[in-house]
Amino acid sequence: MPYLVSLFSASQIGWVTPPEIKLIDRNPTITASVVRASYRSVVTAIVNSFASILRPAYSNSLDWPTWAALSNTVPRLMAALVNRNHSQPCLVPDVLNQVLRHLLPATHATILSETPWDLFASSMVCRSWYIEARPLLDKSIQLGLFRTVIYNNRFDIDGMKRYIDILAESRRNELDDLDQIEQVTIDVSSLEYYRLDQKLNTLKELFHLRPRNLVELKIVIARPNQMYSMTLNEVNNVFHDLRPFSHPIKRLDLKGYRYTTDYTKMNSLLTLLSPQLESLRLTHCTISLGTNSALRMCSRMREVSLSDVHVTGEALAFVLPAWPDLRQFHYTHSNRQKLDHTIEALAISCPRLQSFALVNLGPMDNTAVTISNVCAVVTRCTELRSLRLVRISWVRISWVVGLVLTDASHKRYRRLENLDLEGCLNLDDRVTVGAGWSELRTLSLARCDRLDESFLEWAVGSCPKLEKMVIPGHLMEKTNMWIRWHGFHRHRGNTWKREGGQPVAPLSHYTFRSCLRTPSYADSDVIRKSRAMGVYIGNTSLYQSCGRPLLSQVSIFSVYSFTRRYARVLIFYSPSSLYDLLIHSKVRWGFV
Repeated sequence: MPYLVSLFSASQIGWVTPPEIKLIDRNPTITASVVRASYRSVVTAIVNSFASILRPAYSNSLDWPTWAALSNTVPRLMAALVNRNHSQPCLVPDVLNQVLRHLLPATHATILSETPWDLFASSMVCRSWYIEARPLLDKSIQLGLFRTVIYNNRFDIDGMKRYIDILAESRRNELDDLDQIEQVTIDVSSLEYYRLDQKLNTLKELFHLRPRNLVELKIVIARPNQMYSMTLNEVNNVFHDLRPFSHPIKRLDLKGYRYTTDYTKMNSLLTLLSPQLESLRLTHCTISLGTNSALRMCSRMREVSLSDVHVTGEALAFVLPAWPDLRQFHYTHSNRQKLDHTIEALAISCPRLQSFALVNLGPMDNTAVTISNVCAVVTRCTELRSLRLVRISWVRISWVVGLVLTDASHKRYRRLENLDLEGCLNLDDRVTVGAGWSELRTLSLARCDRLDESFLEWAVGSCPKLEKMVIPGHLMEKTNMWIRWHGFHRHRGNTWKREGGQPVAPLSHYTFRSCLRTPSYADSDVIRKSRAMGVYIGNTSLYQSCGRPLLSQVSIFSVYSFTRRYARVLIFYSPSSLYDLLIHSKVRWGFV
């Protein structure tokens, strides 16, 4: 063992006698439980590190060696490790690092039960141990492992108890391990009901530590365990048992089993969380009259997402006035519903709304809201930044251009940055001339199978800050080349992102397919000159000298952008036919 022999000759070598160990400068002693938990493993690591020296003395012994036993058995080794210059001896960092490496797990820890608890506990023995053990601990576990504590069928009760003990000691040492926890997820569907009490007790102990960054509670009841399926009453008891120790929660996410299920004791949990609750996500749940009363108490609500919920009538219309500071409202449904009164109340009661989404997962005729009420949301909520309408039957180009993207009828400044019209099949009308909206950054038109290419031309030319587009599949080939001239590149699938570069200056939309005609034989000299510069125009198409088409049926601003980047002078066969358009657009062009 030449490496270990070289370590023994190093200066300032010493040893710490457990359990009389100094903590990190602040506390004079360490709790016996943490030391006892790590001491056995550390001694095992020492024995493994110096196996060739210690094996003759302990080859037949089943007892763990004490410090005195080690000193009497191998006095030369102990004398080399003792540093007489320190009142509190400690291991030299190189030796300590080798010892702690024996506590590393065989595989990278990706779940809580795989955490190397001995190494975790050793990091809190003293400052020198913390400095050596902490980097090893960070490398042996997945980043963000402690961010979410999951209670499911893979949950280790013993490991969780030890984790809570370590967290308690970490707080006494003023470390930040407890602050890493941000979310607790309880998968009720996978918990065995006969062990539920034990697991909830550990959860209670965790909440009693009050992690200051723990703000989200997620409860999953979907896909129940067929062997240990819980009754509705037992699920309700889970909500009841969570009441005493769930005060710091600001975000609640509840995913039910079926949308018709009424979790009655969920209302008492909502009532308890109401003073601080800011975000609520409900999936497959029933919103009863009792739920409405609890929701009205959540005066600090900022974000609401409802998916396949069962609402009696339009009871939400009476809840929304209690949320004047609501910033996000997302509603997803798959069956036929009527939400006109709800959306009308949203437009009136939540003027600071920034994100609105209405998603129809059923047939197109299941649209739950009429156009007038969505128009009211867009008109009244002047801070709206994100609008998502999925599979809505009445969405048409004229409505999008006339109301959402332009300020023709409303002079107030709009902040809309994200527009998603996925699956709106009635986007089949053509775009008309109109002033674009200058703040739009993302535009999603996925599965809009009837969309005309002219709308994409209008959007690219009229929205200079556009950074991301999702183009429907039937237009990919048509737009593949000209969209690249505007700085876009294909990111993934049908998604395009703008590369670094200057955005195209917005111009009025004029197609010039009728302005260009096929050059005659008499114009061969002009064609020859244009080919020498690498540009050729004929039959509404722009070609390189190799003859490959670059642009077909594009608008005037597309040609303008192309000439700015790739050609100094653009030769038109019939400049007189474009004269009026060019003068009207106030663009200077050179003609040969």
